[in-house]
Amino acid sequence: MRHHIQRFFSALAVGTCMVAQNTSAMNCMPTSSLRLAFGQYDPQAESVKAQTILLIECTPAYAGEPLDLTVSFAEPLSMPLMLQNAATGEKLPFGLYRDTAHTQPVDWQSLLSVQTPLRSPVTISIPLYAQIPAAQDVSVGSYQLSLPLLLRY
Repeated sequence: MRHHIQRFFSALAVGTCMVAQNTSAMNCMPTSSLRLAFGQYDPQAESVKAQTILLIECTPAYAGEPLDLTVSFAEPLSMPLMLQNAATGEKLPFGLYRDTAHTQPVDWQSLLSVQTPLRSPVTISIPLYAQIPAAQDVSVGSYQLSLPLLLRY
């Protein structure tokens, strides 16, 4: 039977991170925040792209301790994802992808799954790519979205 401890971390701009840890001594923590900064969006211009790398450091209590890590979004995502303007309520759709070509959408249930014995601390990188399609008629303003992440190990 697995027992879980949950810890919450504040991430910049795009999310929060929740950690569910079993009773082993393994420790996994995000060392970077999930932040996508698109910059200015012009509906008359091309699509706008952004990318980020989520870094997670896992430290075993002893050499060879097994790591069973799953990184996912904490709740189901509806597609397309929507940035929202808090002042007007308008929404600006965008896509989140695993590849630079923006052809492999992110699966909310499994951004990453790793099962391996660890001999020493390791940093795991999860690159993410996003794109706001061109020609969306929205008001000028700031658009945001918070995506809660869940680390299970």
